[in-house]
Amino acid sequence: MFLLRIAILGMVWSWPEMAFGLQVQTENVDLLAEKCAAGKIDVGFLVACHAVIDEDAANHPSNSQLPPDFFAWLDGNSSLRDDARLAMAEVSAKVANNLQILRSFDEGLVEKYPNLAIAFAATWSNGDDSIPRRYWVDEWLVQGRAVPKMMESFQFHIEYSKITRLDLRETPWQILAHLTDSLVPIKERNWVLERYGKRKTSELREMFGHVPYTLDPQRDGDEVYSLQSFLEYGGPCTHNVQFAGGVFDAFGIPSGWAGGPGHTYPYWFESNRASISIHRTNEIGNRNGKIRNPLGPNHVWEDQLRLLVHELNDSVPKSRKATLATWAYRRVEEEDRVAASAILPAAIRESPYCFGAISALVDATAAGNLSTAKAGASWKLVAKTLTMDSFQLADFLDRALPAVGADAPTMDGDLALLKTLEKNWQNLGDSSALAKIPIWRARCLSARGKHLLATKIWRDIAKQTSTTNPTSFAAAVDAMAKLVPGAPQSEQRLDLLMKLIAEYEPEPRAGWSHLHRSRSLVVQMAVDELLSFGRVEQAHTLLYEEIAATRGSDPGTGAEPVLVGGTGGGPFLDAPENAELIGVRVSTAHFNGRVVIASVLGIYQIGDEEVVGVRAGQQRPGSVVLKAPTDWRIAGMVATGSDRCDGFQLVYVPKSSTDNRVRMSEWIGSRTGREILIGGRGTKIIGIRGRAGADVDSMGLVGQPE
Repeated sequence: MFLLRIAILGMVWSWPEMAFGLQVQTENVDLLAEKCAAGKIDVGFLVACHAVIDEDAANHPSNSQLPPDFFAWLDGNSSLRDDARLAMAEVSAKVANNLQILRSFDEGLVEKYPNLAIAFAATWSNGDDSIPRRYWVDEWLVQGRAVPKMMESFQFHIEYSKITRLDLRETPWQILAHLTDSLVPIKERNWVLERYGKRKTSELREMFGHVPYTLDPQRDGDEVYSLQSFLEYGGPCTHNVQFAGGVFDAFGIPSGWAGGPGHTYPYWFESNRASISIHRTNEIGNRNGKIRNPLGPNHVWEDQLRLLVHELNDSVPKSRKATLATWAYRRVEEEDRVAASAILPAAIRESPYCFGAISALVDATAAGNLSTAKAGASWKLVAKTLTMDSFQLADFLDRALPAVGADAPTMDGDLALLKTLEKNWQNLGDSSALAKIPIWRARCLSARGKHLLATKIWRDIAKQTSTTNPTSFAAAVDAMAKLVPGAPQSEQRLDLLMKLIAEYEPEPRAGWSHLHRSRSLVVQMAVDELLSFGRVEQAHTLLYEEIAATRGSDPGTGAEPVLVGGTGGGPFLDAPENAELIGVRVSTAHFNGRVVIASVLGIYQIGDEEVVGVRAGQQRPGSVVLKAPTDWRIAGMVATGSDRCDGFQLVYVPKSSTDNRVRMSEWIGSRTGREILIGGRGTKIIGIRGRAGADVDSMGLVGQPE
C-alpha cells in the first residue's frame, strides 16, 4: 500500500495539477470517508490519512520545489514519519517545505532531533510561499533588532542542546512549538547564557520579577527594545513577560505569555523526564489566560494547554491517533460528515484528553450525528477522565447536552452521568460546577418529555437566582416558558410570564436591585410576547409602568431633570420659546463595540408651524426621524447610557387627558444597562438638553408639568 501511494504521488508531481492531482485527491478523500465511517483507527485508516495528507502537501503552492524522494524519506524515518504528517495535517501542508529546508541544511541533525525539527517546521509554516514565516510577529519588538531566521534558531538550540532544560529529542513537538517561534536575537540569547548560565531552573522561574515595574519606563527616544533595556528601564507587565520569555528561550524552555483582565504574565513548560508540566507566575484574577497560538493565527486558552499536557503525558502515540482521527473527520466532504462521525468514539477511546476530539464529539453529539448509545459511551469516558478538570468538562457538556426546548436526548445515560458528576463535584467542593447540574438535569428531562419535572427544576432555579443572578433567573424563566404548550407564541406562555411578574414584586419598588433587574427581564419577555400577538399598546403600557415604578425619586420634570450617559463633551440646551417637542432626528455611530447616539436634532411645534432646533453632536449617514403619531404627543423618553448616551426611545401619550394609553417609539442605539424613564405621563416636553462633542455624551429632556 505504501509503495502504491508513493507511486501515485510521483504521478501527481509529474502531471499538471489540474489534469490529475485533484482527481486523485477526490478518490483518496472518498476512501478516507469510508475508513472514518468504519469507526476503526487501524492500519488501513492510517494509510488513508497519510495518502490524503501527502496529496494535500503535493498540491500546496509552498511545496512546489519538494524533491521526488521527500515522502519516501519520511517513510524511511520512523521518528519523523507520523508526527511530521500530523503537523502537515493539523497545522499546514507547508511543514513539508520547511522540513525539506532543514533537511537540506543537515539531514543528520533533523533525524537526530526530529521533534525539534517538526516544531520549527510547524511554527514557521505561515503563508503559501516557500519562505519560512512565523504566525506571530510583534512589530514593536523586532524594530532595530536582528530577529533570527528559522535556520539560525535551529542551529542555536542544537549548539546548546547540552545545557537545554528540556530534552529536545524527547519533548513532543507540540510543546517545543512554544520555543521555536522565538523573536529573541541570538546575540541576546548568548547574553542570557553568559549572565544566568549557572542558574537552576527553579531560579529562572523568578525572572518575571527582575524587571523593575513601572507604567512609564523612561526610555531614551527611539532606543531599541531588548532584554538588556528591559532591565535598565523597567516597564509594565508586558515588559516583564518579554524579559522572562527571552531568558526561557535561551535555555530552551518552551514558554510564552498569557493575557487576562488587565494583566499579562508568563507561562512555561518543564519536564522531569517522566512527564511534562505547565507553570505560570501568578493569578491576579486570570485563572484561564488567553495565549497566542504559535501554530496558527488565532489564540488558545491556558486550559487547552493543560489538557494537551495531560494528553501527551498519558500517551504520545495515542494522542497522535486521536488527533489524526479528528483531522480526518473534519477533512472529509461535508456530505460525508455524519457517517464519518463514527471515527470520533474511537478517537475518544484512544485519548479522552484530546481537546480536538472532544470538541468534534461536542459538535457531532449536539447535531445528532452519533447514535445516542455511542455518544453516551464516549461522554461517560470523557467525564470520567476530566472530572477533576471541571472547568473544561462543564463547557463541553453544556454544548453537548440537549438545548432548552429540545425534543430528544443527545446521549444515553445523561441523567446517570449528571448524578455521578454531582457526587464527585460535591466531594471536590466545586460550587461553580455544581451550579450547572440542575440546569443540565432540567434540559435532559425536558428532552425526554418529562416537562413537569423540568419545569419544577427551572422554577427552583428561578427562586434561587432572582436576587443574586438576573441572567440565570431570566434563563430559567425562558426555559419554563419554552415548555408551555403552544410555545413560543401562546396565551398559556403569556399567562405564565404575567404570573411570574406578579410573583417577583420587589419591595420597595423605588431603587434598583438584582430582583428589580430579574423582574424587568421577565417584563421584557412578556412585552415581546404581547408584540408577537399584535397587542402593541398593551405591551408598551406594561413596559412603561415597569420602568416608571423603578425610577425612584427622579420626577423627570422641570428645568434640570436627569441626564443619561457620561460627563464628556460640552453642555447643550435646545428649548425654543413657546415650543413643544414633537419629534427628533437621530443618527448613530459605532463606539467601543456598540452603537451610540451620534447626533440629535429636535423637531418642534410652535403654534401652527413646525420648526427644527439646533443639532447636538455630529450627524452621521442614515439618520432616523422619530415623531409623535397624529393625536399623540411626546411625554418623555426611556434611555440607557454609560460613557455615552447609548440608546433611547420616546414615550408617547394621547393628547386627550382622559386617555391613559401609552405608546413607545422604536429603540435607537444600544441597550447596555438600566433603562431610565425621563418625563412620563403628566409632563409636557419642551426641549432637549445634555452634553455632546463628536457624539452625544449624555441626554435628557426639558419638561414642565402639563
